Amino acid sequence: MSNICIHVGNQIRYFRKLRGISLKEFSLLLNKSISTISKYENGSISVDIQTLEKIAHILGVTLEQLLPFATPTITREALPPDNKKNFFQQTDVFYMYYYLEPNNKSHAKGISVNVIEISRNENGLDDEVTLYNECTSPEVNYRNCLYVYHGKVRYYDFVVYFLLENAFHPGNFDYICAKVPFNNTRTTSGLYTGLSESIRNPCATKVLFSTVPLELTDELAFRLMISDKETIYGLKHNNSLIIR
Repeated sequence: MSNICIHVGNQIRYFRKLRGISLKEFSLLLNKSISTISKYENGSISVDIQTLEKIAHILGVTLEQLLPFATPTITREALPPDNKKNFFQQTDVFYMYYYLEPNNKSHAKGISVNVIEISRNENGLDDEVTLYNECTSPEVNYRNCLYVYHGKVRYYDFVVYFLLENAFHPGNFDYICAKVPFNNTRTTSGLYTGLSESIRNPCATKVLFSTVPLELTDELAFRLMISDKETIYGLKHNNSLIIR
């Protein structure tokens, strides 16, 4: 019980500081004393489920983001035989990267790290998907992120589609069209479209999916950039962004 309380308290503190909310502000929003909130955060007392739900709402996170984390696993034998060859049937967790900004001084080198978690149904249809956007520690706990999107996934021979909606901002949809590679590989590319977080306008960018975490290197940043002559020519000639 104490380990659970400590974990929940650490998560509350992490997201409170991430949102820039002081203890005093948080106590007013939660209608609890600063002393009580401090005890929540250091794990010395437990948080009842109703209060935890209110905390999650204030911090703009899901309950799952506050609870103990365990990386999902998949039993390959449980998958429908005709789906085993699909890249997105290899595992339940995929790491997704895109180039955010040219910042070679930062550890992330301008690369946005995201995680897609698929919740599978027995019939292999109507699988649900959660996108954890802007993860700070994906290998340890990818639920430590800025935004969460929920939605559905559709599998086809050549492509997989994800349609996601921001869990806390209805109408804020993200759409991902991902290529299914024919060869046995750990990575594939796709097109990620949605609203820009900075200017709140429709935007699209190249994304890279991987079944394992990738090192944030200059080489990875270069793979994510839309700067080659062929892509620029396609933008001008077809008036569209084509991801290769």
